[in-house]
Amino acid sequence: MPAPPAYAVLIAIRRIVRAVSLHSRHLGRASGLTVPQLLTLKAVGDAGPDGTTASAILDAVGVSPGTLSGIVQRLVDAGQLARARDPRDRRRVVLRLSDTGRATLDDAPRPLQERFLERLSALPDSERDALLDALERIVDMMEAGDLDASPILISDAVLSHAIAAETDDPAD
Repeated sequence: MPAPPAYAVLIAIRRIVRAVSLHSRHLGRASGLTVPQLLTLKAVGDAGPDGTTASAILDAVGVSPGTLSGIVQRLVDAGQLARARDPRDRRRVVLRLSDTGRATLDDAPRPLQERFLERLSALPDSERDALLDALERIVDMMEAGDLDASPILISDAVLSHAIAAETDDPAD
């Protein structure tokens, strides 16, 4: 039987997983969008008024190019994004927030990872390094070192559901 501190570690991990899952659901309910859709809107909004390309926001969204294509199409269809050819380079397609997309983004709660990164960045380097070392040891103990993980904090269940919803539509 594990010692009480071992249970405390497991409970702490479970709390983190639950916090991510609950926040993912909250974002979806508050905005009416899936988390990947909301993250796509945010990435386009962060690019500024000149817009951006889908390939330029791939890392920020943390999904595959095919999945991002479906997300963008749904956001365009919903009037959240505008897609147009760049007048200076007709080969380039630029994404911009519509007024509706800006309003959705302005009203949406902040993603969990933004608040977390602000708080983490405020810690002294030595404390951040110690946390990272401890977390990497936990990853090793859970034999999870080979798992692909995005820095975007959404639960696997929410991500799987959102990706399925984005890719299963016969209209794509």
